[in-house]
Amino acid sequence: MNYINFFSLGLRDRKFDIFCNVKICIFLSIIVFLCSCGQIGKIKSYEYNITKSQLAEYISIYYKSHPELTIGSNLDIYNQKTPGYEQDYFDCYIQAGDDTCMFVFSYLGDSTYWANNKHGEIGLRYAGKFGQQVRIDSDLGFFEKRKFIKIFEEGFINKLPVKPVSTD
Repeated sequence: MNYINFFSLGLRDRKFDIFCNVKICIFLSIIVFLCSCGQIGKIKSYEYNITKSQLAEYISIYYKSHPELTIGSNLDIYNQKTPGYEQDYFDCYIQAGDDTCMFVFSYLGDSTYWANNKHGEIGLRYAGKFGQQVRIDSDLGFFEKRKFIKIFEEGFINKLPVKPVSTD
């Protein structure tokens, strides 16, 4: 009799352990899923100590003097406007060694923000090699993201006549 009770007690403990392990796995799966969800953000942002309209003028002048940045596309290629959130998305092609990298950036904020703020800000939204799909921040690995940021900064940000006061 003692042998049977000892056996059933051990079996019950194993069932309990398996049940706990399943709960832990489900809990961790939910946490991982929730961490991977979110909105499309920016790879990096650059804030300037000038207004958005001044920043837009500098960027426009720079694009006009460097047509290779557009590879024949329009400066304002995307021109995606959504109510209350007026943003333009711009392509920027930069030669890096044997590769041509494509970047998409936009001005951050909306018309209310731009009217009331003395700081213009752009955000790098997408990056990738030309001919391949450009990717958002969460699709880039740590080292790949750093590589693309470096190329974008050396090929575009550092060549603008104004320098950012802060980056994110």
